Amino acid sequence: MALTLLGSVAWPTVEQMIAAIEAVDWPTLAHAYGPATDTAGYLRAALAGDSDAVSKLGMSLYHQGGCVYSAGAAAVPILIDMACESAVVHRRRVLGILTKFARLLRDINEPWRTYAAALELRATMRIALPRFIELLDDADPGVRRMAAGLVAVYDSDADQIAEALRRRFQIETDYPVRVTLLLCLGELSAELSADVRPGLATWAVEASETDGRARLAGLIARHRLTPDSAVDADAVFAALADPALVANDYFVKAESAGGLVRWLVRYIDDGGFQLRLATWGLRNEEIRASGAPVFRQVGGVLLRSRVAASALLPDIAQLLDRQQAAETRTAAAHLLAAAGQSAQPYADLLLDVAHDPDDAVATRGIWALAHLGDPRVIPDLVEAIDGAPARFAFSENHYQADTLGFMLTDVPGLADVLTPMRPHADALIPALRRRLARETTTPGLYHLTEVLAAYGPAAAAALPELRALLAGADVRLACNVLGNLGPDAAEAAEELHGIGASSHQDAATAAWAYLRITGDPELFLRGADVDPDLIRSAPQFRQAADLGPHGTELAERFATILNAKRSYWQSWPGVEAAHAHWRITSDPTLCLDVFDAALDPLRHGRLLPISRQALRYLPELGSAAAAFRPLLEQTMASQERLLYSGGWRGIAEDEEVVSLARAAIAAM
Repeated sequence: MALTLLGSVAWPTVEQMIAAIEAVDWPTLAHAYGPATDTAGYLRAALAGDSDAVSKLGMSLYHQGGCVYSAGAAAVPILIDMACESAVVHRRRVLGILTKFARLLRDINEPWRTYAAALELRATMRIALPRFIELLDDADPGVRRMAAGLVAVYDSDADQIAEALRRRFQIETDYPVRVTLLLCLGELSAELSADVRPGLATWAVEASETDGRARLAGLIARHRLTPDSAVDADAVFAALADPALVANDYFVKAESAGGLVRWLVRYIDDGGFQLRLATWGLRNEEIRASGAPVFRQVGGVLLRSRVAASALLPDIAQLLDRQQAAETRTAAAHLLAAAGQSAQPYADLLLDVAHDPDDAVATRGIWALAHLGDPRVIPDLVEAIDGAPARFAFSENHYQADTLGFMLTDVPGLADVLTPMRPHADALIPALRRRLARETTTPGLYHLTEVLAAYGPAAAAALPELRALLAGADVRLACNVLGNLGPDAAEAAEELHGIGASSHQDAATAAWAYLRITGDPELFLRGADVDPDLIRSAPQFRQAADLGPHGTELAERFATILNAKRSYWQSWPGVEAAHAHWRITSDPTLCLDVFDAALDPLRHGRLLPISRQALRYLPELGSAAAAFRPLLEQTMASQERLLYSGGWRGIAEDEEVVSLARAAIAAM
């Protein structure tokens, strides 16, 4: 059905909007924070020009998306009137809220999609579409730009919307708006009729090919309108390098064409193109001068592709020359360190980087060599453990690959740096003992004991310091290391028994450490309990695996809970309980069923932390896990990484997945 533009219709005045606000019984409606008793006040304040009120409307009515609140459905008609009234100060921000609602209606899932509030909102937004299209001709360029973004996320009437965008482009003189109109044509692609897309794609390029400021937008639009066609990378690079290009026409924070390199990824999500873009950005001095955006895009390619390192690392390594600016060397060193084992051919170069006069560069060189397990960096790591200089913090940064992507400021904490140096633990244990003896903070003790636990038998040299911790507030941290040492920590057994038999908050962990050291299960069994809801039980289930046949009664309870709660099979408690059941009973059947659920994300190219935990246990099952061989081979053969975390951690996790898959196959 064709849209009818409403031209001369008189829309509500501010006074009529206030009357509409008063006509709604807001306390009977709800928003994200409960009854909508404050919504009327926020709407009135927003009409009066209060910026904070607009923010609070967005936070309460839309919140984080996912569903439509009854107050949101009731407020949107008033927000539409506000957006269309030139006297309203914050029209652009109101249009931003309405764009979120339009996108929500496109993406919302069941059952929320057919809730009454969502259906009411859909009808309201459908009726308002002609008004939003008329805003494409508003006197305010910012409003025109926001209106284009709003109509582009509609999931209906796409052909008519595209024609309105094209019509406006032909008369538009404001360049940020011209760029937005072309980008919005591409945004509409999935909703357009199949016979409309090719013609629009051709028009978008032809309409902008002689316009250096808009040519990149035309190429992006063509790619999105014809996604099955190869990206014309050379044309995109030429448009980026065009002196006429004004970067903040496209992205307000971009100061140069190089600043658009990472931004471009959201529009051209093609792995081959992104690799070419990364290579071009590294080699083009003018583009590279923009700094972080280029290097973050390169990092994003390394993060997602297992095969990109061989193409990119030679260019990255050349940027470590001390003639380069310190910021460039820092970014290059970060990328090389984050690349993991792929950086091995550059170990000698990294040794020079580790002694760069710039501390940020040197820190990344030390990290890179430690990640490779290179003994030449031991003196630098000893200094880092002693805290002179304080290179690596007692902290960990975790963020997902689909949020922040690749951060160049994310240097790993001390535990992450030291753990790969396990083959050289004996050389580092003296420094770890010194630091452990004087460390008083829980984060610091956590990192130090995590390293000792990873170092295995070598950590026995630190028994005096670990026993001293048993008298303080961080008993659990000491117990984790002592338990891993097993009989090598026998001299701490008496102290652990005393704690395990007491009402101490860490009694259960002490009892587990005592079990590991002595083989006596009585103390652990005395305090063992199974949460029937599988909440907060993962550590205890992990420890119960060490009971062996002594845990038969617990294993029966694990089986009962797991069979009753299959939804927990993709959870930490579920995987730990299944592993413990196998270790206790030697029957792998239930364990394999649970692991199959935990590993299922791998079949779909995804990675969850619990999938890695199941992979860690899989080699123990040996030939019993043979049914997983095809999945493991598929996992190893993929050219794309399996990701959960972002940045260097995502690469490290993927490398661990491949290593664990290889170990599991070898054990079959």
